[in-house]
Amino acid sequence: MSQRFIVPVALSLSLSLASAVALHPAAAAVHTLGPVSTVPAASKTYVNAASHYSFTYPATWVANRGHGFDITVVDSGGAGGFIAASVKGTQSAARIRQSLDRLLGLVAPIQGTIARGTMSISGVSFQTASDRGKSRSNGTLSDNTAYGASYHGITYLFLGGYDLNRAATATLRAELPAIISSIRIS
Repeated sequence: MSQRFIVPVALSLSLSLASAVALHPAAAAVHTLGPVSTVPAASKTYVNAASHYSFTYPATWVANRGHGFDITVVDSGGAGGFIAASVKGTQSAARIRQSLDRLLGLVAPIQGTIARGTMSISGVSFQTASDRGKSRSNGTLSDNTAYGASYHGITYLFLGGYDLNRAATATLRAELPAIISSIRIS
């Protein structure tokens, strides 16, 4: 498994999820999503009973728990992945926005304006923040989107991204939206 996606996140995770809000908001922009697809037939499902959510991801991806997140799943080639975190308690829209900025900044330094929007995930309105970042360590570009919402006393944060310089990019562009559409919050 490539450390490219996980290491920048793991290095900054001595902070708790609730304190991941240190960046200043960027200018507003329009957020668009990539193509919607389906998760491949060979898939696994992550269930977080305590926080009342689940999602499906490709069976070839490698799952890791810890580092301050509920779960991190990375494609087998290390070209992209998905992070899920939840914490009890409700955060304001402004605090969620700051948390999304922080998540994007953990993967790669923010490059310019963050594209912002909202979308419904499992009937819950989520804020979105997208950015194309350039890694400090190796200079590769990645396309990353963070999602956040508070619902029924729980705050949910999700992050998906992929390395734009890798051959697996086309597959990942289809798999990440499928993971997002598979999220179920009860």
